[in-house]
Amino acid sequence: MRSRPFTTSSRLALIFNFLSFPTRLRHYQTSASNLRPEMPRTALLIGANRGIGLNLARALSDQNWNVVASIRPQTKEVNDPSVQEIEAIASKILTLDLSEEKTIAAAAEQFGDGPLDMLINIAGIGPEPDNWYEHTAEILKEKFAINTVGPFLVVKHFHESLKKAEKGVIVNISSNAGSITMCKGEDLGYRVSKAALNMMTVTLAKEFQMNGDNIAVIALNPGYVATRLTNFRFRDNMEECIAGIVKVVDNIGLEQTGTFVDWRGETLPW
Repeated sequence: MRSRPFTTSSRLALIFNFLSFPTRLRHYQTSASNLRPEMPRTALLIGANRGIGLNLARALSDQNWNVVASIRPQTKEVNDPSVQEIEAIASKILTLDLSEEKTIAAAAEQFGDGPLDMLINIAGIGPEPDNWYEHTAEILKEKFAINTVGPFLVVKHFHESLKKAEKGVIVNISSNAGSITMCKGEDLGYRVSKAALNMMTVTLAKEFQMNGDNIAVIALNPGYVATRLTNFRFRDNMEECIAGIVKVVDNIGLEQTGTFVDWRGETLPW
């Protein structure tokens, strides 16, 4: 049987297939890469062994986040039962004291060279005393050191890790008490420290934008839930608030940077 000679159309088809092979190969390679499982995003929770921190760590882990948690050195030294709870959730435990910068720097070294997708500053100290005249210089300094300076130092030492992420996010856990507009008096030291945290949030957001850092920064009111900080008084349901927080932080982009929101995602006044 004689072979059929190549026609002009046959030759053109062969040339087309040859030239298009690299494109089809790239398509197959891209399709194959899409089948690979995505690496989990990493969230660092500062103050994660109790209350909001522990519940949020558990919720983020359930959403396939790689959770890294911080606890105070004093908590680890006394073998507090809460340490075992967070160890069952987090992939890594860092020890740091917000009043000691050297421990924050050491924690950043321990974190390593990988990207940090989200930093949540949760740890803080509570409102007491109620009355302005009960405050002392020492009380004001302590609240400012833990509620404002501490979160600033954490951002400073973990900044490079946040820059390595595809989209870095910083969530500073604030409070309605930090809103000047919503102030009703009392809890002066706590209010001042949280108002300063809010200003820090906006300032960092502006400077990151100026410097081209792909990092969004927000202040977030987590709800008035039962924790040691509130002496277990509450108006909001912990489970509902945590679910709301997870939804809010999972959708933060540069469009939201420099804002003050609550656990529902509603904007709060400064």
